[in-house]
Amino acid sequence: MVIFNLRLNPPLQLAGLLAEIGPAPLIGGWVIGAVAFLQLVALGMQVLRWNQAAKREVHPQPLEIKDATEFLPRQLFDDHAEQNQREHEHLFARLGGLERGLRAEMKQDTEGLHEKINSVGREVSEHSATLELQNQRLAQIDAKLDRLIERRPQ
Repeated sequence: MVIFNLRLNPPLQLAGLLAEIGPAPLIGGWVIGAVAFLQLVALGMQVLRWNQAAKREVHPQPLEIKDATEFLPRQLFDDHAEQNQREHEHLFARLGGLERGLRAEMKQDTEGLHEKINSVGREVSEHSATLELQNQRLAQIDAKLDRLIERRPQ
């Protein structure tokens, strides 16, 4: 199957070739070329726009390193450090006072617990002594009952 029957002869000129091909492929070639040219122009414009955007600067520079004297006077920093030191000393003094108060309260609570434990210990020892006396008395009563039972006539 032959789509194009083109014979290229050396004397054949470009006009003859174009006449043989027809106008439709020629117009398509010009359209493709024009579109490629427009794409190149658009790309060039984007590159120019990106270069202009890169030239913009942010002020102040967030990553720029400068001497602190430009931003804060030494006297202001020293005043702030002194105030901070006084504030810390005040807080530590308050914490020390709270700690001493809590220790005194814990000491009082501990003494109260010791008094209660001692009173319970005394009561337990008193009950132990009373119980021992009661056991001795019961043993005496038991011995008397045994003697009465032995003396009783049968």
